[in-house]
Amino acid sequence: MNLSAIVLAAGQSKRMKTDVSKVLHRLQGKTVIGHVYESLRRSGIRKVITVASRDNIEGLKKEAGKIGISSRFVIQKKQRGTADAVREALKALRQAGSSVLITSGDMPLVSRDTYKNLIRKFLRTRSSCTLLTGEVSDAHGYGRIIRRSKEILGIKEEKDLAGDEGRIKEINAGVYVFRTQPLKKLLPRIRDVNRQKEYYLTDIISLFKKSGLAVSTVSVSDPDEIQGINNRNDLSRLMAILWKWKSGTLMRQGVTIEDPETTFIDSDVRVGRDTVIKPFTIIESGTRIGRRCVIGPFSHIRNQALIMDTAEIGNFVEVKKSVVKPGAKAKHLAYLGDATVGRKTNIGAGTITANFDGKNKFPTVIGDECYIGSNTVLIAPLKLGKRVKTGSGAIVTRNQVIPSGSLLVGVPAKIVKRTS
Repeated sequence: MNLSAIVLAAGQSKRMKTDVSKVLHRLQGKTVIGHVYESLRRSGIRKVITVASRDNIEGLKKEAGKIGISSRFVIQKKQRGTADAVREALKALRQAGSSVLITSGDMPLVSRDTYKNLIRKFLRTRSSCTLLTGEVSDAHGYGRIIRRSKEILGIKEEKDLAGDEGRIKEINAGVYVFRTQPLKKLLPRIRDVNRQKEYYLTDIISLFKKSGLAVSTVSVSDPDEIQGINNRNDLSRLMAILWKWKSGTLMRQGVTIEDPETTFIDSDVRVGRDTVIKPFTIIESGTRIGRRCVIGPFSHIRNQALIMDTAEIGNFVEVKKSVVKPGAKAKHLAYLGDATVGRKTNIGAGTITANFDGKNKFPTVIGDECYIGSNTVLIAPLKLGKRVKTGSGAIVTRNQVIPSGSLLVGVPAKIVKRTS
């Protein structure tokens, strides 16, 4: 099927009380729209048009590049509603395929599988439009699906509901697949006769029905997927859902997470089987953790850290852009930044790798089977050989290569003994 996608991302984010477009706020290691782009890419969609505003277009271009999705961008100059945004997008989609998927840039939880299910239903039923709906306990703020028996008649935005329509629990998710030609033909018939004086894309459903065109629906299996973001409370709520989903996925893969409610793991983090993650641990995007590790409690692992098999990272230890090799331990009150920690090395409480000189960051390399005493400061760039030991409170200064088997003590630290 020749399918294009339109992502609507030109909203003004007024309710967010922000100078940053809501779709560029961060959510579990990605921007909101980054999650949307990722799901579209994974569902197999390659041709995308993003409807942007003047304020957010450059940020959207960067996000598309990061995710690796090819998108053209158009600016909706005036905020005149979703139907107007789609009209602008279709102008840019000069070589539009036979079908187009339309989704919102502020709905980051819609999964690849949900997009695929929607497309499959569209193809199977040969509908002119298939839209995504969901049953929710609290439908406040959402457009409602209007039906007669089981047949869909149209969609009404909440501000235009009348009588008992406010009790309807089936909501419009704002995700559709359309046949392109009838969509182009009927869009100009949409009028701004509503309280907002906007052109609603939702009005297209009743126009399709009146024109005798087939409309079908797909109900999302998990209503959490179709939650959008209008304010910072929504952002926080969706963050919690994503963390819950990630913990559930890892536990199904054989990871022990002692308290998912107090564990915060970004979506692309990988963790090996039989690793134990203790409470109040934060593991950020790009991190890889091996098998049979112990992480936490109160650990912070970030910026592409690699924790290898059987390593242990404990209480109030921060690891940033570092490699911790098998069997190494940093169990208390340490900072490892831009470091390599060798096999079976022990990092004592209070140890830090001083990686930043005020202008640049430098690496620290610690060899295998080292014993780094409590409150040691390792000032990068620095390389320690195998089986190096430091005394408590030692400050090892920069630009040194410490031979294997050395014992260093003092401020600044001096080699007082060599064993091999």
